[in-house]
Amino acid sequence: MSLDFSSNRSPPPQPLLKPMALTALWRHRAAKEIRRWQQWLADEKMLNESVASSLLYAQDYLNKTRFTIAVVADLSRGKSELINAMLFAHYGKKVVPSGAGRTTMCPTEFFCDEDLPQFVELLPIETRLQETTFTELYNHSGSWQRLDWDGSDIEVMAQHLLKVNAVQKTPVEQAQRLGFLTDDLFTVTQDDESWVEVPVWRYARVNLHHPLLTAGLSILDTPGFNALGYETELTHSILPTVDALIYMVSANSGVTRTDQLTWHQYLSHIPEHNKIVALNKIDSLSDSLSTTLETQTGILQQVEHCAKALGMPKKQVFAISAREALNARAAHLDALLTQSRLPLLEAALTTQLLSNQQASLKHQVLDALAESHRICARELAGEMLQLKNQLDELAGLNASSNPEEVLSSYASSTKKSYILEASLSQSINQMMVMHATRLSEILSVHEFQNLFEAPMQACQSASVSTIKQQLKKSIVAAQSRIRLASEELQHPLQTANSALEKVNKLNGVVVGMGHFSSPQLSRHLDFNESLNELSRMEKTCGAQFPSLLLLSVAQRAKAAQVVSSMSLRCVQIAAESNRLCEQWLASLLEPVHHAIKLHQALLLKRTDTLERMQQAQQALMQHVEHLKGQLNVYEQQMLRLNERCESAAAAISSHQPDRLSITR
Repeated sequence: MSLDFSSNRSPPPQPLLKPMALTALWRHRAAKEIRRWQQWLADEKMLNESVASSLLYAQDYLNKTRFTIAVVADLSRGKSELINAMLFAHYGKKVVPSGAGRTTMCPTEFFCDEDLPQFVELLPIETRLQETTFTELYNHSGSWQRLDWDGSDIEVMAQHLLKVNAVQKTPVEQAQRLGFLTDDLFTVTQDDESWVEVPVWRYARVNLHHPLLTAGLSILDTPGFNALGYETELTHSILPTVDALIYMVSANSGVTRTDQLTWHQYLSHIPEHNKIVALNKIDSLSDSLSTTLETQTGILQQVEHCAKALGMPKKQVFAISAREALNARAAHLDALLTQSRLPLLEAALTTQLLSNQQASLKHQVLDALAESHRICARELAGEMLQLKNQLDELAGLNASSNPEEVLSSYASSTKKSYILEASLSQSINQMMVMHATRLSEILSVHEFQNLFEAPMQACQSASVSTIKQQLKKSIVAAQSRIRLASEELQHPLQTANSALEKVNKLNGVVVGMGHFSSPQLSRHLDFNESLNELSRMEKTCGAQFPSLLLLSVAQRAKAAQVVSSMSLRCVQIAAESNRLCEQWLASLLEPVHHAIKLHQALLLKRTDTLERMQQAQQALMQHVEHLKGQLNVYEQQMLRLNERCESAAAAISSHQPDRLSITR
């Protein structure tokens, strides 16, 4: 993990860098501890394919996790200036273009992938004419234009970023086909013909080896409010997945009608705890005729008005001056930086951004550790159970007055049990396939796509009210399918528990022993978050459409985009739910199959023992002592396994990421 910066300039500001770097350090140490645990299991001959896969996933999760902040605002609210203050102030210049007017013309994502050179990638606006979704284009490198640069030359990067602002003159008809409402565009008259200006690029990605980004931060700079309507996938598929969203309003104008409409129309489907409001340009509220107290009172009033207008808690509204913060950091003026109040926003971002995600990350890692321990402990417990059962049987055989008859009885029961086990294994597999098929049908991507056919058709000719009704009906139907899938999960759980009871009965084991315990519903199958998101979509879907009786061709095209993006998000939720169901069913089958496999192995060992006992009964006591020795070895290994797992968990928890973040 490298946190060096390719410049002789002073390092970037600490409020975000220090906690992000400490979190990255914790992730590095946790990944190292997982690798040590994996190597210990391999040395002890306990590392199987399932455990190795789970631990590898945990390591990848630790190494690749990003924390994403999205900045959303209308034109000229200071988004780019804020990003300059947070990332590039130590260069002493505005790296991200900012200033009066329309600066950022397409969404721009800043991130770091150290395995790749630094670059700017641009997605042409013409890709909006394709039927391919933005999500598919995002992962298709051939659709992007790439500009590389030497990491030490910040001037070249700044020149590349200027391309983000490029516009082109386009006939009105072409602009409408691209999904733009021409009333919202700048009109250019040339040769007595009207043209409009549209962005050249649809999306930009900037891979930058910057300390904050290297530590796992990702920042998404969005253009004005119009883009939230034009790029509906951005609104409904990307923004709901970010870790924190900064919504910027201007202190000199307060919360405008447009600010309110956009907030409720496009951002109400995002959880409240993921949103922060930045009341920017507070420097405009002070003048030479006002006292400091009057200025501070005015700022406080603006904060209260902003919180009330947007329906947000006042503690999540931060008054800042991005311009003062940028100048202060460029010139190393601590007093001016304090006056800008940006460090308070960054501290809140750190608390909000890191605390929830760090807790989730730590939980994921400790879950993987606990699961690997559970599997290994179950394997050892199974081996110990087999040995104990053999010892019990051999003790009974040794105490019998007619060992030949006992051996014959054991052989008969062994054969019968083995046949029953094979039949049970086949039966449980068939039933689980049936349950999996049922869940796949409920969460079918095709079925979720079909749910939105009616509102898509309504966009062609129906009234606005009909479009709203059909869209709401489709989202409610999607909710119903998710709920039905959640209810359906009880059936495979009952099947698995029933199978385990039969195995335990055949094996003469009391239900509840570690390796024969009843499966439990995984917390990953809690669909409440998805249902809550769908509920928010359903409540706000009507606000996505203009309050008109008749729609123009361009407005109908925009309505279709909104429906399509909501459909895509619902399909994504269904696909993710289906993936979780598949994983859960596999985990549900795993203890059942293990129990059957363990019992069958026990039966085979019993058969082998019986054959050898029939051939040499005099070796009985010697074999018993051998089994006791093996059992002692396994018991000692179980103790070491538990101690090593506790040590790994303690090592991971001793550098808890929530203790590394700063507080407001």
